Amino acid sequence: MAMARLQQTQARVALHVEKWLAVAEVC
Repeated sequence: MAMARLQQTQARVALHVEKWLAVAEVC
């Protein structure tokens, strides 16, 4: 259970990082 939650959190963080990187590239 804890591992699944950790993976979910990592995936969410990765999505945020990708989104911010894209925003930084646009700016």
